[in-house]
Amino acid sequence: MNKHIVAALLGAALAAAALALPGDLVVVSPNEVAPDEAAGLYYLGPTSGGFLYNGSEEALARVTPYRLLDREATRKEYYLVWVPGGGLGAAAFAGLGSAAVISDEEILVGLEPGADAEDLRAVDRRLELVKLETVKPLERRFDGETPPTQKDPDIEVAINSITAGEYASYIQTLQDFLTRYTPTAGYVEARDYLQVFFEGQGLKVTLFPFDYGGGTYHNVIAERAGAASPEEVVIICGHLDCTSQREYREVLAPGADDNASGVAVAMAAARAFKELEFGRTVRYCAFGGEEQGLYGSRAYALYCMESGVNLVAVLNADMVAYDEESGGRDDFSVAYRAYPWLLTYLEAVGGLYGNDLIYDHYEFTGSDHYFFWAYGYPAMAAIEGRPGVGGSTLYPYYHTIEDTLDKLHPNLAVRFARDYGATLAHLARPGYTGVEEPKVPGAAVPFSRPFAVYPNPYCYATSTGGVNFVGVNSPATVEVYDLAGRRVAREQVAVGCDECLWRPAGRNGEALAPGVYLYRVEGREQSKAGKIVIAR
Repeated sequence: MNKHIVAALLGAALAAAALALPGDLVVVSPNEVAPDEAAGLYYLGPTSGGFLYNGSEEALARVTPYRLLDREATRKEYYLVWVPGGGLGAAAFAGLGSAAVISDEEILVGLEPGADAEDLRAVDRRLELVKLETVKPLERRFDGETPPTQKDPDIEVAINSITAGEYASYIQTLQDFLTRYTPTAGYVEARDYLQVFFEGQGLKVTLFPFDYGGGTYHNVIAERAGAASPEEVVIICGHLDCTSQREYREVLAPGADDNASGVAVAMAAARAFKELEFGRTVRYCAFGGEEQGLYGSRAYALYCMESGVNLVAVLNADMVAYDEESGGRDDFSVAYRAYPWLLTYLEAVGGLYGNDLIYDHYEFTGSDHYFFWAYGYPAMAAIEGRPGVGGSTLYPYYHTIEDTLDKLHPNLAVRFARDYGATLAHLARPGYTGVEEPKVPGAAVPFSRPFAVYPNPYCYATSTGGVNFVGVNSPATVEVYDLAGRRVAREQVAVGCDECLWRPAGRNGEALAPGVYLYRVEGREQSKAGKIVIAR
């Protein structure tokens, strides 16, 4: 067994044994300071109202000013409860545990050890739960990525291959498992289906374990290693599990919008990018235990932190297929906390590929991006709807047996899937800035005699001979590169010739994959650069 998975299992076991927090008080502070466990100061995670800490009064002096949320923390299990759209106060949880309001949409609830946290949904079925435990965030800070300014033709072809019918079929397949509530056979069957699906896209699949309620369950992690910088990782994710009313959830919880719709985004991207090479490693993740308190994503974020995984970005999709059909706007809400560059990047990509969606800033915590935030990784989450209207509150079938595909709008969701997929792909191909700026050294200057490249596009099925470079000032060299900057061909043009024929093939004679390639011709004191499109 992988040593990192062993470490994650041990860490989860220790966390399960330590049911209550180690300090006496829980507070929220506008200040973010480094935890000091030796001094009894513990960090629990971010909220929209500040940062949560746990410790004694003496230890908490380092985070002054703070607001006291609860005492006797060593006796309780704590949940950060997200109330989409707000409207609940601490009094709503009377008799269930201690409660303190952090913000209009966030409440800290302390339960006695062993209590069923899902009983909290008896108060309001909208509630999303984050099971809090001490975390130790990374010390490094991420500066962000520069958004692309030009389309990548390969990415454009790939995302435009995603159709509403394909997207809807993934939701229907997941819905057909009847329930994907984590502690059920239905969740295991859906997990196994996803493993086979991702393996069919040529991905390496790992079932990553996490503990919940005395049992061990698994996230699905599907990976394509990067060709240039495999140590740098980009994640696209959604939660596989779902829930419904308490009396039905173990036998019927279709979870179409919440959250087959998010998993379908990752599935569509994996299929669309099956033949696309990335410079960075890409992981398609489906997490479990989300409805119980983010157990699956917490275990995986902890593993990434303890293993030193270099996560460039995490893109979480949670409920992205419902359109309230009001106001004439196609809106999605995006949470990014300390990483506004992620929303800027998404908006830039959406503008390039013309899917005409509006992305609004709206902070929310109750989904699988949360613990990546807590451990210090750049992450964003998208949900349907608009800030102030309440995102998921617009969906009337939330956490019910009526959350089915017939209520959703795949024609809207597929546009989001294309935007999110293109954002993933651009982040995974960081060196690509556009075909007019080839990654080949040297400055281009005009030729003195007419220069042409034909046929372009070159089609294996219909073109004959090869690609002709004419008007070359010999002696000269013709070189062809892929978009990752690797040279795939080099031809010499002898003295006295002004033309070169290149038969498209790799350096070892293999057929080149369809796509855009970059050429550079270095002639007598002159050079030329451009693009060639290879098609089947």
